[in-house]
Amino acid sequence: MKIFLYSAVLCIAIYACSTIKSPNTIGIDYEYIPIYSNIEFTRDGKNLLFGDTTGRVIIWDLASNSAVNQLEGDHSNIHAITISPDGELIAAGKYDHKITIWQLSTGKRLRELIGQFYPVSSLQFSPDGKSLVSGGWDNWTILWNLETEKPKWIHRRKIQGSVNAVAFSESGTFIASGSSDGSIYIHDIKTGKVVLSLNGHIGKITNILFYRDTHIVSTSYDATVRLWELTSGSQLMSIGNHKLLIDGLAISHDGQYIATGSMDKSVRIWKRNNLELLAEIVGFDSGVKTVRFSPNSYFLVAATEECLWYPLNILSLLGSDKYKVKYRAKDLQKKCPTSTH
Repeated sequence: MKIFLYSAVLCIAIYACSTIKSPNTIGIDYEYIPIYSNIEFTRDGKNLLFGDTTGRVIIWDLASNSAVNQLEGDHSNIHAITISPDGELIAAGKYDHKITIWQLSTGKRLRELIGQFYPVSSLQFSPDGKSLVSGGWDNWTILWNLETEKPKWIHRRKIQGSVNAVAFSESGTFIASGSSDGSIYIHDIKTGKVVLSLNGHIGKITNILFYRDTHIVSTSYDATVRLWELTSGSQLMSIGNHKLLIDGLAISHDGQYIATGSMDKSVRIWKRNNLELLAEIVGFDSGVKTVRFSPNSYFLVAATEECLWYPLNILSLLGSDKYKVKYRAKDLQKKCPTSTH
């Protein structure tokens, strides 16, 4: 069976792509360097959010293929961004150790959280939107009360390293944190106490995702994606299909699919329940830093160090689960600049 993928590609860099409108026509300053390791969809799926090297968050409209707004920062690299469950707040973790929070509808900067001793590398809003968890290069995990702007608790790991991934469980009962030593801790939400330790990865944890309150999916520098069961703490599966470290991980909002992006210049799409490989996209221009599913689970964004790739309806090709699709990124309609200034 021959399967064709039709796709549109969104490319963003210092020079705009040929399909992008002149920045002067919409009043947006394009003299920025995007950091594609932190990208999120807005809750309606119409825009992408990403940080830059000057502390700003760019809001990119997918329909018009143009920036429609920017949230002003304070000239510090953004390492991580997250959006609140109601879609109203955006938080950015930065190199200057601070977390900045904006209101998306107005663009107003609301508050800054100061507590990490080193740069903030990961963060996520709680399911009720009242708290925020952050991890940093200091190997600390902090749970923040957004009303008081103070930490509820701070967990300090005993060894040197960094907390590179944090996540809330679906019910908000637990927090997971992953460190550069390859360990994953499960924290009690009320106290920060470690109630479970998941060990098996060799190398820095890059991503953690909960599936409900029962399972965790994780990726690492060891180039594996692993599935864990939380009741027993047992590792159910470890798949090493990628050739180099995995930097990107996402789970579709319907819970059916997992996507991984690797420095081997490829993206893989898997069945969530058994990690069966369904599709591969190989031959990207550089290592894939981030993958994100749209809120309706129909679209996937893959971000390399230089471009954003936006395949359309990629999941519609996976409905039968009876075949594996493999195609090359070079066959997509890629139009990205080759130089910067």
